[in-house]
Amino acid sequence: MKKLEAEFWDLAQDSGENLAYTTRFHELSLLVPHMVTPLARGIEKYIGGLPMKIQDTVLGRNPATLEDAIRLSATLTDNHVKAAAFCATRAITITSQIYRVGYVPVVEDMGI
Repeated sequence: MKKLEAEFWDLAQDSGENLAYTTRFHELSLLVPHMVTPLARGIEKYIGGLPMKIQDTVLGRNPATLEDAIRLSATLTDNHVKAAAFCATRAITITSQIYRVGYVPVVEDMGI
């Protein structure tokens, strides 16, 4: 029991793995329910394990239910992952243009 409690206290979302974090949160909630009762404690614990960027936004929205917090964090995580993927793709394209054309674009050329 102590091991599960320790795992629950240390539970945190890694990068864009919101589904894995949420799934494990639900599993541990069923195994050690006293750690998420009352509802406000469960919401606080869930939000506390999110990455800081997402945590601040979810806290600012003040979700009334755990489902609201989960839905919002999933949406935000997806948006952050998509934005990072877009930036990485854009950087690769710009880098390949630099090597192919042989010039270093100014900031306006990169769309920043």
